[in-house]
Amino acid sequence: MKHIKLLGILTILIIITEFVLSIPSGMESFQEGMEAGMQEATACKNNTQTPLPHPIKVTVQVSPVNAPLQTVTLNCGQNRTTQAVYTTDSITCNISEPASHAILTIISIITLFPVLYGVYSLIRLLICVSRKEVFSRRNCWWLRWFTYSTALFSLLITLSEWVLERAALQQIQLPGYEITGIDKTYVEWSSLFVMMLLTEIFAAGVKTAGRTRFNHLATKPYA
Repeated sequence: MKHIKLLGILTILIIITEFVLSIPSGMESFQEGMEAGMQEATACKNNTQTPLPHPIKVTVQVSPVNAPLQTVTLNCGQNRTTQAVYTTDSITCNISEPASHAILTIISIITLFPVLYGVYSLIRLLICVSRKEVFSRRNCWWLRWFTYSTALFSLLITLSEWVLERAALQQIQLPGYEITGIDKTYVEWSSLFVMMLLTEIFAAGVKTAGRTRFNHLATKPYA
């Protein structure tokens, strides 16, 4: 059981570390969204472009079709330069956010609370495991909460990004390039389904262990 205790402690430390490291990235994304909104508002105020209803920044992947060759100047040293051909594979711009994406975003934000409780449940579960308290209904409840809240949040993110991609394909036109999709959050659905399967196997094991313990107590002779 020592290796299980060690793995439980290491897992808790990794979860805390990943959470702390993800904070700057989240703050950066929030700041970029604020700056994009301010730029859109400034451009509209100066009448330099038609205002977009509910603008949202999106990064789309593009593929050259009949795009003209573009070159960039490279410094080769010793006052020598050369021209190199380059192509664009992604652009970032604002599009009009569809209403369905806004609704899914609100639902995803609400779902963050169960997800946070799921992370808390996982930490409590790992603490119990490190104390050699493994097969219990309480641990089963915590594991299910973490697993299914994570799966629900991943599903909502996937749906919202699919809706946003459909809107980007309809709204963006770039001469010489074909819009192939948007940058998406990578979700390992195979890992999620394996995690759900293992969760239910663990729950079945807890139930079987409880029945075995009950049968043992029922057949135990009284003193």
